[in-house]
Amino acid sequence: MNDPSPQPRPPSEEIAGLVERVTFFNEESGFAVLRVKVRGQRNQVTVLGSLPSVSAGEWLTAEGWWVRDKEHGLQFKGISLKVIPPTSVEGIERYLRSGLVKGVGPVLAKKLVEHFGADVLNVIEHRAAELQSVDGIGAVRRERITKAWQDGKRIREIMLFLHAHGVSTSRAVRIYKTYGDDAIERVRKNPYMLAKDIYGIGFSTADQIAQKLGIPKDSINRARAGIDHVLLEATSDGHCALPLETLKAAAGKLLDVPEGTVEQALTQTLTSGSLVLEEIDGEPLIFLPHLRRAEEFIAAKFKRLAEAESPYPKIDFEKAVGWCQQKTGKILAPSQREALKSVLSSPVVIVTGGPGVGKTTLLNTALGLVPPVSGVVRRNAFRVGLVRAENHFLDATLRENLALGTTRTDSSLFAVLQSVGLTSPAFRDLDRPLGDDARRLSTGERVRLAIARAVLHDPDLLILDDVAEFLDELSRDHVRRLLAQRPDITVVEAGHDVLILRSPDHTYEVSRA
Repeated sequence: MNDPSPQPRPPSEEIAGLVERVTFFNEESGFAVLRVKVRGQRNQVTVLGSLPSVSAGEWLTAEGWWVRDKEHGLQFKGISLKVIPPTSVEGIERYLRSGLVKGVGPVLAKKLVEHFGADVLNVIEHRAAELQSVDGIGAVRRERITKAWQDGKRIREIMLFLHAHGVSTSRAVRIYKTYGDDAIERVRKNPYMLAKDIYGIGFSTADQIAQKLGIPKDSINRARAGIDHVLLEATSDGHCALPLETLKAAAGKLLDVPEGTVEQALTQTLTSGSLVLEEIDGEPLIFLPHLRRAEEFIAAKFKRLAEAESPYPKIDFEKAVGWCQQKTGKILAPSQREALKSVLSSPVVIVTGGPGVGKTTLLNTALGLVPPVSGVVRRNAFRVGLVRAENHFLDATLRENLALGTTRTDSSLFAVLQSVGLTSPAFRDLDRPLGDDARRLSTGERVRLAIARAVLHDPDLLILDDVAEFLDELSRDHVRRLLAQRPDITVVEAGHDVLILRSPDHTYEVSRA
């Protein structure tokens, strides 16, 4: 008998070492695959984890545990990764030539290390004027180098601040990506904004950060965030609003503060428009504004539908039901017959009920009785490829996602990847798992991968649905050149602007759908 209980997490440990190579780094999520020379290990170690930026030559400390991957062997899965600039001459040169400090390439990195030795990073930060003593560095390049160094330093300061207040690395990356250089100031001012602005951070996490920052328990910002949290939790039970007294009681229990603090916070949120008060059937209700708008929009749509004429032709109900029951072998209950009459005589019907009460049987019966009003069904061998901003990928290898059950040579797969500019280390191993919907890749990478896959399968028609904005100009140029090599494919680009197809045969502007 299998034990359904979850497996306990392995005990964590800490490793440290020099980053030899950045195998993969996703700038959007911060997820990285690193090759690290770890103290006490004979061979380089693969480290997985999240951090805002990383470069070869930096010193890495990682907390986590060892895992054995079926494809890639022993790896270290880090839950907390931190990097600091290197101190050895060898590490400093590798760090500078990695491209992290803009304006410094391999040749200049070697010159700087030869000129200043291990003191070069100190020179960049504190005595930047001395950089011009190195051949090839003028005033403009010196400014570029120092600015890049200060930007990197700012990121490190932000990460240290967030780590010190209990924020995990992956969440710290999201905070930095959202707030940028203002992250420290904004978190200090009101950490409860994190629950609204940062995906994956709720009231509980924001409250823990606030406590470490010394924000008092009866803070109005805390009370406002607690009220929002109660309303958001209520949505999981299907509520767009809560009665005023119910909300006050639940918020007071969550926050463990006097009722007056909750009332003061509630008054502020209503005054600012952050929440909406509406009286329905004599009872005051509190809404989150976007849910109130959504409820009104849906109600208005249903009202318009309900006022329309029924679109179905008249049928002999008893005769039709008898025919349908004989065909399906399912006898309708009295309540289902009444519901079916409403479906066939009304322009809009809402069907609700728990599992197993017969909703599907009712709908299948209705569909069997209602003939199509108009339309044509065609079947032919026309192949259509569709690429959108969000495309589906299998939880399988890169090879399997490209081939989709067909047999393809490695050379053909690498060729199509190269044609769309996917040449980074992440795309050099065809047997590397992509993971859940390829979320480790950036949106632009996923779009290019979807285009490569579509072209590989030789469609007659390829539709690019509003994808150009997710590609930079270099990526668009790669796609243009690929499509120019395939005149057998008819390409349709849909979007606000034609950004990929330079000279389309036809252009249609849709002003009213």
